Amino acid sequence: MTGPNLYICVFIIAFTAMFPKDTIMFGAYLDAQIRLHTLNLRMWWMSYWMWRKLNRDMKKSFGMGMPPFKYVHLWDRDPLN
Repeated sequence: MTGPNLYICVFIIAFTAMFPKDTIMFGAYLDAQIRLHTLNLRMWWMSYWMWRKLNRDMKKSFGMGMPPFKYVHLWDRDPLN
């Protein structure tokens, strides 16, 4: 390992040795963000799939469609509403 990769590895090891709690907190924060975005993507896919099915059934049964699909991200939702 030479060049910038060596410096990056040394920096990460030094930072972990000097600030172990902050490193653990950063890992937990990163894990929470990945889980949030994964859940959001999964919910978007399920709601889009359900909208497509409902739209198809409404056109077949009643001859009319549904309003355009609009998904609200988890972090944009109002918890009190």
